[in-house]
Amino acid sequence: MPVFDGVHDHSHPAPLPPPVRVSWSRERAWHKEEVIIAVRTAFVPDGAPLELAICATNGGQVTEIDKLTGLAIRGNMLDRNYVIDWKDKNIPAGSRDFIVRAHLTDPDVTSPDSDVLMVDLVPPALSY
Repeated sequence: MPVFDGVHDHSHPAPLPPPVRVSWSRERAWHKEEVIIAVRTAFVPDGAPLELAICATNGGQVTEIDKLTGLAIRGNMLDRNYVIDWKDKNIPAGSRDFIVRAHLTDPDVTSPDSDVLMVDLVPPALSY
């Protein structure tokens, strides 16, 4: 680690990016079910613009399949209801694991990936 060469015993203003976390309300869901995407921040003014990107993680490869724009942070949080309706989306074959990322545009900060939401896109085939 480099040695600090500035004036000691004084404050040194520096921009600190606000923490941004995003999570799903559940760990597993079926197609057409509703889940809640929860975003938590700190030190972000009300009305800060926010985008949510929903991505498939198939074998380590991340593919964006849906994007929610025009959202805003209120009280350092956002709880967004989201219906899993990806019938018209281009989803990589065999995808079951999905993550969400939150991106604040002012200040420019992107959250780490959320935990995985496992989605069963095809109803189970039951035999009698």
